[in-house]
Amino acid sequence: MVQIALSDEDNLGIAFTYSEPGIAYEYMYEISKRALNTRLKTVMVTNGYINKAPLLRLLPYIDAFNVDLKAFSENFYHKMTRARLEPVKNSIRIIAQSESHLELTNWSFPG
Repeated sequence: MVQIALSDEDNLGIAFTYSEPGIAYEYMYEISKRALNTRLKTVMVTNGYINKAPLLRLLPYIDAFNVDLKAFSENFYHKMTRARLEPVKNSIRIIAQSESHLELTNWSFPG
């Protein structure tokens, strides 16, 4: 993947996105490690639902994260996603304290 990305001189990098890239963690980790000492940048677009240890292992190799923060209250988060908000907030805190760039995307739901 890195060689393919490098073959186009106008390509800026590799984005791990769609259908939560964390489900292919090992693939993403290996690709981002191989891209580290190239001109390529790496970005992960994620729901932020990742355990601390794998996130910390990945951080040195991902240049930017875009976390989809789907709600601000635990009840609403669970109602809309059937997941918990606190693990996402923990991931956001960890990324924010790292050298990686962090962007947050917030969904808008009709009343």
